Amino acid sequence: MKNAWMTVAAVAGLVLWSSCSSVGTDGDNGLAVTSPGEPAYHGRNYRDNALMADASGKALKMHVSIDNQKGTLFVDGKKALVFPLSTGIPGHSTPKGNFKIYGKELVHYSSLYGSIYNDDGKQVVRYADRRKNSVPAGAKFSGAPMPYTMWFSGSCALHEGEVPDPPMLASHGCIHLPQEVARELYELCPVGMTVTVSN
Repeated sequence: MKNAWMTVAAVAGLVLWSSCSSVGTDGDNGLAVTSPGEPAYHGRNYRDNALMADASGKALKMHVSIDNQKGTLFVDGKKALVFPLSTGIPGHSTPKGNFKIYGKELVHYSSLYGSIYNDDGKQVVRYADRRKNSVPAGAKFSGAPMPYTMWFSGSCALHEGEVPDPPMLASHGCIHLPQEVARELYELCPVGMTVTVSN
């Protein structure tokens, strides 16, 4: 009898595990999880398709967890989207607190960080900081592109950027988002929306 219960428990565990790693959408509740071919990062990405499809014009709020390197978008107080992100490295910490998106730019170019190219167009410094790297005569500084920029605190913004797998601190204070997440949030999130950043 003990072996029979262990077999039932093992099968139930396998069914539960396989349902958590399923591809596509759960037709009963409209929830989608990360497909096996997509990076899972820390656990699964989460999306409530019904809430996201009807989110335009609703009350939106975002929470950014520095400890977990994850963001959560709430629609009318309900969790609608959980996604990986990267915040500021030591010495360039992302500010914590409650903020409002105060401006948006489809593509912004950094005035501080980018690359330096010589007069032949060859990249000579890949990760340049204008305050630390001088630009030689005849060379040119090219600011790093920041697509889907949403400003929330001084010069800090949410924007498309590098998000390592697994997510970790990787920015100069901004909040980096994966491309598809950045595009969707840029289109959906209005100026004035609350962004809370905490541990």
